[in-house]
Amino acid sequence: MTIAKERAIKTIEEFEPRAALLKVKCPVLVLGGEKDLQVLPRHVKLIKEGLEKGGNNRVTAILYPGKNHLMQDAVTGELSEYGEIENTIAPDVVADIVNWIKSL
Repeated sequence: MTIAKERAIKTIEEFEPRAALLKVKCPVLVLGGEKDLQVLPRHVKLIKEGLEKGGNNRVTAILYPGKNHLMQDAVTGELSEYGEIENTIAPDVVADIVNWIKSL
């Protein structure tokens, strides 16, 4: 393993997301997929709660039924499924992102 990789891994391991969330004051859109196997669906709620605990009242969180980590309509959520799904991101997710941006 290279020194750069070792440093990157150490940085990731030492990162404390809860402390970072408390500092975020800008509007935040938190999106999650029910079939996401990389960022678990329960983390959407935890992220929202962490932001709000820090005083951020401009948080929108959406958990999409049937979506994977890439916000695709998925059957299993497995990584092997990513390339088999025709859309790159589900149209309803795109619409929600656009509407959220317009609301700012």
